[in-house]
Amino acid sequence: ELDQASRKINVHRTDGGRSCRFTFSELCEASASPMGSSEFGLLASEFDTVLLSDLPDFNAGGATVDGLRRLVLFIDAAYDAKVAVVFSSDAPIADLWDPAEDIRDPRAANEHGDLIGGAAVVPVDTHTRFSLDRTISRLLEMCSD
Repeated sequence: ELDQASRKINVHRTDGGRSCRFTFSELCEASASPMGSSEFGLLASEFDTVLLSDLPDFNAGGATVDGLRRLVLFIDAAYDAKVAVVFSSDAPIADLWDPAEDIRDPRAANEHGDLIGGAAVVPVDTHTRFSLDRTISRLLEMCSD
């Protein structure tokens, strides 16, 4: 466990403690206590390597819009801190996000990403599209190093 502003983050440590592992769901979609920039910054400062499994197909409904936004924040923190991130997914990273498509969120949302219930296709605004494109680019760069 790590403490962040009186909040505990459950961490699965590996490799003598300098590495940790999460599933995409644990890291980005934990509904009881979702993580944000400060928690991702703490992870990036505490660990040299993060193992991230079960990356979903973003366009096919494998993740919520909120989860994708958290992934963007996490990758930004890891990239800036030069943390090694090891990914596993059923698809190649370049195929996880098709910028020509909107996102199928398992929960419906309005144009601002606010949840309104039910399953729907969520239009991707320009800022989110840019952020996801940058995240995929960074994931590819991190894999090539």
